[in-house]
Amino acid sequence: MRKIYKSQEGFGLIEALLLIIAVALVAFVGYYVWHTQKQTDKTLSTAATASTTASNAISQPAKPKHTANEAVSFAQTTYDSYKKASTNPATGEPTGTSASLEAIKAALTPTFYGSVKAKYALPTEVNGKMNPNRPDYDLITCEQNTLSNPVASLKASNPSTASVNISDNTVNFTVTVDLNSLLISNVTCPGA
Repeated sequence: MRKIYKSQEGFGLIEALLLIIAVALVAFVGYYVWHTQKQTDKTLSTAATASTTASNAISQPAKPKHTANEAVSFAQTTYDSYKKASTNPATGEPTGTSASLEAIKAALTPTFYGSVKAKYALPTEVNGKMNPNRPDYDLITCEQNTLSNPVASLKASNPSTASVNISDNTVNFTVTVDLNSLLISNVTCPGA
C-alpha cells in the first residue's frame, strides 16, 4: 500500500488556482451577460421614448407663430400703407397699381406677389380688344379706385391662416394671412 504523507492531504496549490480561475470565469461571464442585457434594455427604452415623442410631434401640428388678432392688425397696417402709397398726396389721385404694389411687396408672400405682378405685366389689349386675362381692377384692393378708409376685421381662422375682411365705402373683400410668416397669401375679390 501507499503511504500518505501529510503534504498530500487537501487541495494543492494548483487545484486551488484552478478553482479560483473557474469561479472568476463564471463571475466574468455572468457580469458580461447582465451588463449586455442592461445596455439592451436601455437602448430599447430610449428608442421607445424617441418613437413616442416623434409620433406625438407628427400627430400634433406645430403652433403658428402669430395669432388671428395679429393678422387683423397686420392687414390693417398693410392696407393703410397701400392707401398711402396708391394716392398722390398733392392731388389725391391714384398713383397706379405698379407703384403701390411695390410699396407693399414685403407684406405679400413671394408666390402671391409673383402671380399679381405677372397679371399686371400682361398687355392691356390683345388684337385691339381688352385682354381678358389682365384684370381691369386692382388685385390688391378688388376695385378700380384707391381705398378711402379700409377697415380690417377677422372673418375666420384656422391653425395656419386667418381670413381677414377688408371693408371700405365701395368694396368688401377677403385677405388670407399666413399665420406662420404673417404675410398676405391671397386676396379674394367678390365676383372674381
